[in-house]
Amino acid sequence: MRAWLGLVGVVVAGLARADGSAQQTVLACSLDGHQSEGREQVDPAAAERLFGTLFFRHLRRREDCPASPSSDRPGTTGGGDIVPTIVSVLHGSFTAPKLKENLYVISLGECGTPDELGGYRIVITRDHDEKIALVSPYAASAAIRVLNVDGDGIDEFVAISTSCLNGVCTETASILRASGLKLSVVKDLGAVYYSTCCATKDTPGQVFCSSVVLRGGQYLKITDSKICTCL
Repeated sequence: MRAWLGLVGVVVAGLARADGSAQQTVLACSLDGHQSEGREQVDPAAAERLFGTLFFRHLRRREDCPASPSSDRPGTTGGGDIVPTIVSVLHGSFTAPKLKENLYVISLGECGTPDELGGYRIVITRDHDEKIALVSPYAASAAIRVLNVDGDGIDEFVAISTSCLNGVCTETASILRASGLKLSVVKDLGAVYYSTCCATKDTPGQVFCSSVVLRGGQYLKITDSKICTCL
């Protein structure tokens, strides 16, 4: 909390470098929490084709989860006790320049596991034939924005990790890119959102959110705040 208070109205310069001096918006401040640009609904048939390629077996509804774990059933992911959903979709050239590709963040939805503790996968497919170019475990919980920070024609994206506990919600962000068959971190942006709005229902809380821009080869973070109440 004190770290956030020290950031209000202050611009913090990062150490990353990039070509050129033009300003590029990396992340816009959102007092309601950062959301994916152009959030879209994936065609259910297309989602099922993707899940069928990725998982040997999966469930389609939480109601289909077994009542209790079975000792003769393999691990939940391998054994099919998962209810996968697509939580983020981005479009760009993620593995090579000029390719048209789709990036999906998939929540595995393991049966018997709370949502906040569940696993995620990131999948990149080619747009024209849905061929899978990359599958990787994903430490974040969403992907919200495509950008190209170094001008090489291969897109990076902004990853967001969200955590809420007892009415306190936080978000951290990083810039990732697909390098070969894995993800690599281009820049860790740190904390970008902190809210105590619903920590206590009748007591005002506070929200801190950060915008990040890339200017002259440096990442600059600008933090704003507001007083709020739980509705």
